[in-house]
Amino acid sequence: MYAIHGVHRIGASRIGYYGPQLYVLATDPLVDHEVYNLISLKVLKTSLSIQQHLGDTPDTCTLTVRSTTSDPIGVQPGSGIKIALGTTSHIIFEGRVLKVTQRPRTATQRFPRWDLECVDQSWQLDLRRLKYASQYEGPLDQMLGELFADNLVTFEPFTFSTQSNLDNVDATPMMTELITELLTRVTKSAGAFWRIQPGAVIRVFQDVESHVSLDSTSKLWDLAYTDDISQVRSTTYVIGGGTTTTQDYAALDPVLHVENVVEFFDATGGFLLINGRLHSYTGYTDGVDPTLTFTTDYDIPAGTRIQVVNFADSPVILNDVVNDPGIVEHVIEEDILDADGAEFRASVDVALFANGFTTITFKTRDPRFYAGAKVAVNLSGIASFFQIGVGGVGDFLVQSVTIAGSTADSVFPVRTVTLGTFQRNLSDLLVRLGRITGSPPRTARV
Repeated sequence: MYAIHGVHRIGASRIGYYGPQLYVLATDPLVDHEVYNLISLKVLKTSLSIQQHLGDTPDTCTLTVRSTTSDPIGVQPGSGIKIALGTTSHIIFEGRVLKVTQRPRTATQRFPRWDLECVDQSWQLDLRRLKYASQYEGPLDQMLGELFADNLVTFEPFTFSTQSNLDNVDATPMMTELITELLTRVTKSAGAFWRIQPGAVIRVFQDVESHVSLDSTSKLWDLAYTDDISQVRSTTYVIGGGTTTTQDYAALDPVLHVENVVEFFDATGGFLLINGRLHSYTGYTDGVDPTLTFTTDYDIPAGTRIQVVNFADSPVILNDVVNDPGIVEHVIEEDILDADGAEFRASVDVALFANGFTTITFKTRDPRFYAGAKVAVNLSGIASFFQIGVGGVGDFLVQSVTIAGSTADSVFPVRTVTLGTFQRNLSDLLVRLGRITGSPPRTARV
């Protein structure tokens, strides 16, 4: 048994602890969309699969149920569904049934079957869009509170649960923006996470406590440790937003006439992408006829798309790993970014991908592993597995968990767990503004 709260001690009461039994509850929208009925006996336990993810990817669930005409399944597309472990109150998945596929019984089956595909409540959250928005600067938790108060209809029935003293943000929520997109954008700017917890609670948090250790005493199997350099890069180019030329440009003219300069470009100059070619500019002039201070040796017709570009170089050059001089270039396109945003995005990307990425995968029945949990790893004690000097020690985050249904109620479901290095995942929420330092200076590149 595992404790819901605290640590189980020998001789302690069993109150507050839960066993391995799985409970499945669902609503019948044709009868009452708010009343959850227990349908566990209709569920093929081995068909159950729950996928939990860290980040923006919704949690999903698939399962198969069976019933007779005298005892229908009572589940329709749109039904609410909850899956609990040990007790009906210890919920490990809550969401909606999006798809129901009916299959006739076969010669070896007594009853017809229905395959259910479910998604967590983020799907419901994005059925509506932001209705009210204004510029905000201040603590993230206060911003979310104000948004919630101003958009009661949009957020209903969701509530916020935030850590206090979250970092400040300077953001402009966009009208008609998807709520999940907004949450991702503003939490990234504060280096925070967000997840939807059972009960339609939007949980926003910045600091992750160590919930569980992984070492040579842990009960696990199929352990694999991977070091991967396939996505390492030394340079990242970010292509941002831009404008369009308003007049024909003749070769060697000193300025380029465009529709707008203030929105995306830098008054001190930078880099442009024109017809697939990288150029530099030295500034701009705003007014009735905006221009970029720019010159090149070929003609550019009116109506040509001009985009801002910025880049950053990694402090780690892979001379001995990839090639000489260790150049591994990467391009990102995000047309909402201005020159400063593109520079920041590039700096963050090379900081995240300057080194290889380490993952640890294994299987366990321990329910304390869930997506987003912080794990203190020390696998150096496993004989003949780790060589001297190889990793396997440090803080990792659970990136994903797949929970498979058990063959019996007497054992906990098997969890396939993927851990990733803590820095990469925490920063992966693009990006802890003000926390990633040492960005390389911009250098001339034409």
